[in-house]
Amino acid sequence: MVHPTAGRALEGGGDATDTVGMETLSLTNRPEKVENDTMLQSAFKPVSTVALQDHPDKRTQVAHELLSSEVRYCKLLQAMRDVFVIPLRNALSSNKAIISAPNIQDIFGNALQLLELSKELVEDVKGRISEWGPHQCLGDVFFKFTIKLKAYSNYFNNYEQSLRCIEKCIEQTPGFRTFARRYSKTPQMKMLSLQEVLLAPTRRITEYITLLWELHHKTTPDHPDREDISSAIANFRKLEEYVKELKVKSERDRRLIALQKRILRCPMLLEANRFLIREEIFAHLIPAKDEVQPELRIYHHVQNLGFFLFNDALVVTVFTTKHFPFERCVQENHNFFASISLNRIQVSDIPDSKFVRNAFKMVTPKRKWVCSAETYELKFSWITALQDAIQAAIELE
Repeated sequence: MVHPTAGRALEGGGDATDTVGMETLSLTNRPEKVENDTMLQSAFKPVSTVALQDHPDKRTQVAHELLSSEVRYCKLLQAMRDVFVIPLRNALSSNKAIISAPNIQDIFGNALQLLELSKELVEDVKGRISEWGPHQCLGDVFFKFTIKLKAYSNYFNNYEQSLRCIEKCIEQTPGFRTFARRYSKTPQMKMLSLQEVLLAPTRRITEYITLLWELHHKTTPDHPDREDISSAIANFRKLEEYVKELKVKSERDRRLIALQKRILRCPMLLEANRFLIREEIFAHLIPAKDEVQPELRIYHHVQNLGFFLFNDALVVTVFTTKHFPFERCVQENHNFFASISLNRIQVSDIPDSKFVRNAFKMVTPKRKWVCSAETYELKFSWITALQDAIQAAIELE
């Protein structure tokens, strides 16, 4: 069976209407919308579910789902163009600009390229299905499509910039703020916001893989389509892995920016290829007398220190808390204390004694910290993580 949700993650039913745009603009001159609506309306004729399930060729149902889901995806991108791009360009050409041409390009430029690719794919798949038979092929159509995936790579590379541009225009341009609020999450936009529509290409790549894998599963080993399907899936998976890498990098950057705000007077944390491994709070201990034998040494707890372990550095903060009267509310504060390159740190265990438990020592050329964890497991995991990070940093040099 075809995955029931494939191709429907973001799309809704219905065509985009012609009556979109600011009331002060004339938007009736839309020849490209008429042409595209004609193409989409003729692209897919629904086939009953029963007829597809009873069809002797098990690939038929998957083929029709590939076409119908692509039509829905194409309509979604077209709705974005009709509701947002065309009115914004018309306003620009009539000297009543809502946002500038560079902003329109930054937000929609790459998405419009994907719309053109989707329209081509709809036509190619429709042509094959119109002559469908047991020996008909679809894999070569999608393999040819994957050759053009550079447009998707460009889209994903600029995806975050597009979102930031939307936010900037909403914040700084009252006209666009009103325009976006009026036409987001409307029937024309399938009840989605502009940002949600721009997420659709990410989901669509996964849908291609899901549906093509189902087609591959229902294709016999001796079928001429099988090899091209496998090649297309492999190319889509490469792009999917690239998207995952971009997502991980984006999440890491957001985490660093949030951490930057948490630590008072913290230097810039956002650097290329830097990411946070873990963070912990330990008690900072100072020995009463260094000359005493280690097993008889008494330590004083002077303060709590926060340790933020990155893949290239260790950031140390002074950790304090503030309690508020009449409430069970605690405010945690981190004040920046030091940042040390990992290749300059040595960490060692301090055996438990009558006077200290779960302690360890971190030494740099200029500083030394004796700290204590709440549990042995926490101490052990921290020392292991720090040693692994130090070793990895040294190997990269």
